[in-house]
Amino acid sequence: MDKIQLQKDIEEVIKKYCQTKDLCRLGFEYAEYEKAFAFTNENLFELYHKLMKDRYHSALTVLSSGDHAFNLIYHDVMQIDTFDCNRLTEYYSLGFKKTALEILDFEEFCDLFKEYNPSIEKYVIDALPKKYKIFWQYFLDARKEVTESPSIFDLVRGKNIRYAEKYNYYFNKTCFNNLKPKLKEATITFTCADIKEVPEKFSKYDLIMLSTILNYRSEILGMTIGEAVALVEKFYHNNLNDFGELVYGYKYIYSEEIDDIYENINFGRKLTRNVDDGTSFSLEKGCD
Repeated sequence: MDKIQLQKDIEEVIKKYCQTKDLCRLGFEYAEYEKAFAFTNENLFELYHKLMKDRYHSALTVLSSGDHAFNLIYHDVMQIDTFDCNRLTEYYSLGFKKTALEILDFEEFCDLFKEYNPSIEKYVIDALPKKYKIFWQYFLDARKEVTESPSIFDLVRGKNIRYAEKYNYYFNKTCFNNLKPKLKEATITFTCADIKEVPEKFSKYDLIMLSTILNYRSEILGMTIGEAVALVEKFYHNNLNDFGELVYGYKYIYSEEIDDIYENINFGRKLTRNVDDGTSFSLEKGCD
């Protein structure tokens, strides 16, 4: 455990989120200490059903809500490295949410994440690994100064249960129970990194999932189309195993950003997959 980083994370979160009762306007930028997403807004249930192959054993994915990692594990991808520019994703996704998936039964999990049951939340917090328990206890104690009912969900946004139930395997009881033992066997790492840094920080994988990050290549990342294509190419050559797949984009309806990247890629085997509510864009790598 990196105690120095943990202490910094606690101090920054308390400074940003524990000075006011109303957090509705805070934490929506893409930054080091923004609110974490509660759930994915990509149709992973359908996409992974179409995507997964037995040969995928390792993966690199954005962490965000943790749903990419958890749904990959459901499909027996047991070696997963994750990255995110937001440090709070680790505490929420790999700390709180993963522990909840491991120790709760299906009804309890739904009661916590769909209805919000504070007694179940406390039960999960008490069972957290030491690092995550320290973080959340400091945060909740500090929040008690400004509100009577602090919650881990104060640092979460995008809690759309209707889509979450449709898009994730773990909201099906049979799938939930199949996932639980796999979570204990899987290895998941986290590195705080901007997407532009990732190709140099990581090794090679059978599968790479960049989620919707490049939808914001101009607005948030400040990248031209050429720079975005160059980044995808760097992932393709630096980080993708032969016969692996790089899923570099996902759009909901029309996304000029992703379409422009797709049109300007001239390497790898270009693939698209249509799912209900979206389309994924990927590259398959032959033996270059």
